[in-house]
Parts: sequence; C-alpha cells; structure tokens
Amino acid sequence: MSTEQQSESSIDNARQQIRNTLTELMQTARLDTPPEVFHADFLQRVVVAMSAMAGAVWSFDPQKGLSLSCQINMQSIELQNNEDGNRQHSRLLYRMLESSENGTLVLPHSTFTGGEQDSEAGNPTDHILLFCPVRTELETTGLVEIILRANTPPNSQQGCLRFVTQATLAVVDYHKNRQLRHFNDRQSLWSLLEEFTRSIHRSLDVRQTSYTIVNEARRLVECDRVTIALLHGRQCRAEAISGQDTIDKRATAVRQLNKLATAVVR
Repeated sequence: MSTEQQSESSIDNARQQIRNTLTELMQTARLDTPPEVFHADFLQRVVVAMSAMAGAVWSFDPQKGLSLSCQINMQSIELQNNEDGNRQHSRLLYRMLESSENGTLVLPHSTFTGGEQDSEAGNPTDHILLFCPVRTELETTGLVEIILRANTPPNSQQGCLRFVTQATLAVVDYHKNRQLRHFNDRQSLWSLLEEFTRSIHRSLDVRQTSYTIVNEARRLVECDRVTIALLHGRQCRAEAISGQDTIDKRATAVRQLNKLATAVVR
C-alpha cells in the first residue's frame, strides 16, 4: 500500500470514528440519565475523538449563573492561581453563552471589546478555546468548552469546530428529552389531581370523605401514611388513617397523633 493510500485510509478511519461517536452520542441522549452522568460521558467521548487537551461542560441556571458540571484536565490551562486570567475567562464564558453563533473558536490571548461589561472578556491562555452554547427552543441550558493546542492547523481547527457543533446537538436533544419528560410528569400530576378532586367530592359524609382523602392522598404524594385529624373544641382527634378501615382510638400511636395535631393547631 502506498503512502498516499495509507493517508487516505487513515482519514477514512478518522471520519468513521467521528460518525460513530456522533451516533453513540445521539443514542445516549435518549436515555433518562442524570445531567452530570450524561455530560461526563459526552465530554469523555468528544475529548477522546478530538485528541483535545481538555474540556468542560458548564450548566446554566438563570438564578445561579454558570456552574461547572464536569471537566477533563482543565487544570492544564493553568488558571487556578491567576486572578486576572480567571476573571477574563469567566467573562468570556458568559459572552460565549450569549453568542448568536452555534460554535466559536477563540485564539490564544484574544480579548473582546464592545462595552464596559466585555472590557475584560478574553482568552488569557496559550491554547485555542472552542465554545458551543447549548440551547433548546425554551432556554439556554449550558456551554461546552474544548481546549485545543495552539499549534493546531487552521483546517483542523475548523474541522474540530464542525465536529463539536454537531456533537453539541446531542446535548441539546438530551435537554429537550428531559424537558419533554418533565412536561409529561406534570401532565400526569395534573391528571391525578383532577381525579383526586373528583373523588373527594362524591360524598358529603365527613368520615367517608376523610377516608377517601387519606387513601388517595397517600398515592398522590407517595408517602407511607396520611392521617386526617379534625378539631373538636380545643382538641384534635384522628378521623381517618390511610390503609386502615377503622381507628382504635385507645391505641398509643393514635393518642400521640391527637396530641401532635392539637399542638400544631395551637
């Protein structure tokens, strides 16, 4: 096999590896795994596929801002004891988070100007930083950051940018699936609440309604036991306990429940 054929074969193998990585990422995005687990798996696959120096996935919360979800070898960019560098990098993260671009390459020691807020945003490191924001139709959920070597050729830089941009779509799909599951869970909860409301209005009898409430509420809130105590004068007495057809009012546990309810009401 000639050198040219070997080179073409190597390129084909690399492309196939990238395609396989993207396929695997899209498959794992459908799984119901915790964000930190998915992010760690995603980052490991991307860093290995690119032979990158390091990487990080940042999660974004509108109330709390950016927080580090997971990282690989981020100490290599040597920002731990660099206060000014950390400030520049932090401002750069927020600038990239708000960027309209799907992916951005930031060259070593680049700075950004464009207002007082961005006056210190920049890349204070000797490495190339690659950023891709994670956005769904509803919200921005985070930011992917990959660290490339400074001597990475321009053509390879653009190839890395395209790859990470495509890979980040798996993260977007993962968060879309989580949002969908959340909406389905909320819909199921509203259905249960509607059924609960109908069931407790089927009778005007206090005792029967109390038993309906405790038994249905136990299933609704997923707890071990629900008790209803009614106020009689200044004392509370247990009226219904989930899972029990009758109440032994002389039982120690029932008397303690009565005392507790009375104290809480007071």
